[in-house]
Amino acid sequence: MSGLEKEYAEKLAASASGIRNPAIKAVMKAVSTDSLKHSTLYTTLLEFMEPGRTMLADEEADRIRGEIERHIGMEDKMISEVREILEKEKLIKAEKFILEMILRDEVLHHALLKRVHGILVEGETLSESDL
Repeated sequence: MSGLEKEYAEKLAASASGIRNPAIKAVMKAVSTDSLKHSTLYTTLLEFMEPGRTMLADEEADRIRGEIERHIGMEDKMISEVREILEKEKLIKAEKFILEMILRDEVLHHALLKRVHGILVEGETLSESDL
């Protein structure tokens, strides 16, 4: 599935390059980027199935904890700013559509980072049962 997602992403990106409408072009590029992300995630799933795989070590958890906290703060700020724009600004449909796409992603990223941070704060390593 990883290969199919990557192939799809490349084809979508190539299609997007010929589109002049900025909103449609941006959406197609965003979907292409998400497909590349999915390809990476499928590859990660395969790595979990390999014998002798490496889980998150305590030292690594300590090192990234602060970085994740900073990213959670950034996501909080972006969520607030996008919500404020959506509530206060008079937007055309394309602007609203794009901002709503961004907001959905920011909310998802925030939730994912908080989940990972919670695991790190509790001193656990990320195991198969956490995924």
